[in-house]
Amino acid sequence: MRRAAETHSGRHFTDDRLAVNDDFPGSAMAIISKLVQGHQNVHAHPTSVEAYVQILHDDGGRPLVHVSTWGSDSRKTVQKQSQVIQFDFGSAAELVKYFVSAFGEDVLP
Repeated sequence: MRRAAETHSGRHFTDDRLAVNDDFPGSAMAIISKLVQGHQNVHAHPTSVEAYVQILHDDGGRPLVHVSTWGSDSRKTVQKQSQVIQFDFGSAAELVKYFVSAFGEDVLP
């Protein structure tokens, strides 16, 4: 697996944006167990960030998709991990439905 030249918080990340890593020790804020349609008054964010995506396995051997974001360039503390979430099979399947609803079938590979 190729390694990127840069490090974030002492962790090396692969050049690929999708990597399989069963040794990732990062602690997730939460495993998303269910998605519920929201009704909040929300707007598009003014900044964008990169997200790192990894596939790992829980203690039972089930796959999880781990997503972590890093602060935007305008953040006071740059290169600091911002959010970490993990999706199991059920929540990933629900999320795909939302992507298709928003972007159409073309979003699927």
